[in-house]
Amino acid sequence: MAKIFPSLDEIKNGRVKSQAGELHLLEALSKGLDDTYEIYFQPLLNGDFPDIVIFRKNRGVYIIEVKDWNLECYEYKIEEKNGKSIETMYVREEQARIRIPMNQVREYRDNIKDIYSVKLYEKILFYRLKSALEQDKTPNPNFIINTAVYFYKSSENQIKSCFGNLDKTNSPNKYVKLFGYDSINLLIKNIKNKSEVNLGGNFDEVFDEIAELLRPSLDYIDQRAKVSNDKLSAEQLQLSKYSQGMKKKIRGKAGSGKSLILANLAINAMKSLEQNNNYKRVLILHYNITLRNRLRDMISRQYGQSFGDKIWITHFNDFISKALNFHDIEPFVIRTKKTKILPSERNIENKEIIEIDSMDFNEYMKSAIKELYDCKIDELFKQDVILIDEGQDFKKEWFALLRDKFLNKNGSFVVFADEKQNIYETDYGEERLPNTGISGRWNELKKTYRSNYNLMKFALEFQKYFLENKYQLDYEEYKEVNENRLDPDYYGRVYIEDDIINISIQSVVNRILNLRDEIHINDIAILGSKVNALQHIDYKVRKECRFKTNTVFANLETMQEIYKNMTKRIKEAQDKGYLDNNGITEKFFFDVRMMNVFKAKRHEIDMRTLERFYKNPSAFLSAIDDEIARIKKFAFQANSGKVKISTIHSFKGWESYATILLIGEKMNPELIYTGITRAKEILYILSGNAEFNNFIKQFNRNENKIIF
Repeated sequence: MAKIFPSLDEIKNGRVKSQAGELHLLEALSKGLDDTYEIYFQPLLNGDFPDIVIFRKNRGVYIIEVKDWNLECYEYKIEEKNGKSIETMYVREEQARIRIPMNQVREYRDNIKDIYSVKLYEKILFYRLKSALEQDKTPNPNFIINTAVYFYKSSENQIKSCFGNLDKTNSPNKYVKLFGYDSINLLIKNIKNKSEVNLGGNFDEVFDEIAELLRPSLDYIDQRAKVSNDKLSAEQLQLSKYSQGMKKKIRGKAGSGKSLILANLAINAMKSLEQNNNYKRVLILHYNITLRNRLRDMISRQYGQSFGDKIWITHFNDFISKALNFHDIEPFVIRTKKTKILPSERNIENKEIIEIDSMDFNEYMKSAIKELYDCKIDELFKQDVILIDEGQDFKKEWFALLRDKFLNKNGSFVVFADEKQNIYETDYGEERLPNTGISGRWNELKKTYRSNYNLMKFALEFQKYFLENKYQLDYEEYKEVNENRLDPDYYGRVYIEDDIINISIQSVVNRILNLRDEIHINDIAILGSKVNALQHIDYKVRKECRFKTNTVFANLETMQEIYKNMTKRIKEAQDKGYLDNNGITEKFFFDVRMMNVFKAKRHEIDMRTLERFYKNPSAFLSAIDDEIARIKKFAFQANSGKVKISTIHSFKGWESYATILLIGEKMNPELIYTGITRAKEILYILSGNAEFNNFIKQFNRNENKIIF
């Protein structure tokens, strides 16, 4: 009998809410599968709630979406336009458009592949960019995750009548298996057959990672002890107290402990909910993707163990995406143009700008918010506690949506913000503070615990020069120098290089390392605003300084290698007569007909990839570039043992013992301020900004060091 989490008894007793179809299928699966299988009911996969996930070590994962639908009440249409399948689904009587369930389950699958499991993502990316012949030598990583939809109130005949010849279309949904109430044994047989593929030892790390992802609620003691110096001041302790129904907004200068307070508040809320036998989760939202790991680590260190699925930490865009997918909503999308630079052109001075289609984010979000307001939100997405970090990045409409639709009655809602880090230049109105919708005054954190005297004073002087007419300035509290430093007399250092043409990054890094013996490369962060410039810096740090790096973007040579490899394969395909100016030729399709069906499909997929690159190389490579950047951001860690290289946007909310900041000509003051305040002890600025260089002339300087 298969293992089920949570147990069938817990589900039947109503501790975990279930529909009739879900319970029926769980009972059948538990009897039909042996104890080598683990079945997870509505696991929290960082915001995704797939109905059923079946896991078997070294064999695979099977995701099932369950629908209590009578398909006679629904209409499914599919049209082929320009080689693409356009799919829609409606409730017949209402003619109300709904999300296609196959799209839902594929999104769960794609998120595991592309976001949650770094090891699997790496395997798939490597596999995808190789030729079909090369692929024959290694197992296909895509075999690891399979998908199905189970229609509890519909038969096989009703499924066929509704979805027709889906398997003969170009739709990716044809790979999702569909089962009815009279084919449940066939579903179990399919699960067993799919799990017979032994992928071998090359995938051990992948399965270990997926297992950890699926089992977060099986609490384990964290091997790391609580960090003793993460103690709260009296003010921080007071703001960390939890009470049901609290509505609070907290603003504080950079380094004042906002995230630490949030972490402890989340822990206190979680413990309170547990004591009251309330199984709702605490939701923590932020805007910066990279912050997830930092917040998770901070909470684990304070809590002393894994918090499992009791606290859901995610960025706002991801939360909205999960909510849309779960509630079968497909918002209206407007497309616009944005510019990208080909990887092959990134070392050329006069770069050609290539235009590609892109989704307009603001219009997408407006549409998504409207759809969610019109929707009845499922209990799984209702929260007793919502905590928002970096609230200065949120728009007032976002705050309103979260309060109105996703917060339970008498739920708690707390926002943390520093308006001077408004790097996206959100309009705050006359109050010059984020419009949270929470009445009353802001709780203020006036003291910083991150930076020492010189850095604090430099940050304040920067505020006075650039931000005085836009925001309320920080208070001058310099009396106490932070005690937890290597040297109590060490007041922090600010270095400025305003003539950066002849400055080598190696000399800067070496200078920092030579300042103190205790500095490790892990204590250095290099920040800027342009990915292209940072890619070149990353290359120099690795090749010239011989240091390993941890970045939030794809490295330069990887993208160039992909470009070269794809170009080479294009030529090979052209030489074989498989590709011409019109795309894939009939000769190719004639040749693949001579192969077995499985191999022919794999060759066709490979050729379609080449065709996409051939028709629009910039769009293809930009998509790969974005994919790598996304997974890099999700995997970004504080203690990587490497030099961290990041955009200021992605490093907001983080800190580093020594920070090298690249200031470009067109950077807004809020972005520069955010970069400045990441430094704990050493700030080394390379400036090409004329206005900033005028600002620093007011200080006394000795060998480029700021003297106060």
